[in-house]
Amino acid sequence: MLHAMESALRQTPEREVKLKTGHLFRLPHFPGEPLPPRLFTSTYFDTADHRLAQLGVTLRRRTERYRVLWQLSLPRHAARLEVKMASGRSTPPAPLEDLLFALLQREPLTVIAKLRTRRSGIRIQPLDRPIADVVIDRVRILNGRRVVGHLNEIEVERRSGKDKELAAIVTALREAGAYEGDGHPQVVQALNLIVSSPSPSKSAPLSERFKTILQTQLRHILLHDPGTRLGKDSEELHQMRVGI
Repeated sequence: MLHAMESALRQTPEREVKLKTGHLFRLPHFPGEPLPPRLFTSTYFDTADHRLAQLGVTLRRRTERYRVLWQLSLPRHAARLEVKMASGRSTPPAPLEDLLFALLQREPLTVIAKLRTRRSGIRIQPLDRPIADVVIDRVRILNGRRVVGHLNEIEVERRSGKDKELAAIVTALREAGAYEGDGHPQVVQALNLIVSSPSPSKSAPLSERFKTILQTQLRHILLHDPGTRLGKDSEELHQMRVGI
């Protein structure tokens, strides 16, 4: 039974760059093919004190054309690790909750936000070589059926492109009016949550700097605990040991 649940989980690394856009932003011309437009609703789960959000972790139930997909997203350096599971459940599936055991510390998960996203974009592929997908998300923040806010975001996700090719795409987007955001997940922006990473001050007392070092190490351990539990990439266990 355990093996069956583990096999239902799919782990994929995602190399991406996210930028903010205004209402007047227009996508510059790129060689490639338009991506099919999408409309989906994401219901986000976290503890009441937002333990996942404070670590940059998101757990969401995404519904698109009656298809339901659960997605656990974990921050990694210049990327994110996505763990996905198809399940029609309205509450988090046990295998995903098990992966979050160390982060939740037995606190229950609850719905914290619901976002509806219209996504459009293009697959950049000169000479039929897919370099990257550029997608524009126009997000409505929902409270029940009422729209209580909006977000606009553009994402560049690597396909087979090299770093310099992605950098050129990002430069073109900035020249068209896109700009750097705060790097936080959409749900954090939607809820206006204040999140921060431990950052020692050179002028702080030694005890405070030592405390910050311990907090940073704990954060590193917690972020790599789910990947270690999943057991599909030995680098996750290595990184967890680095934190120790």
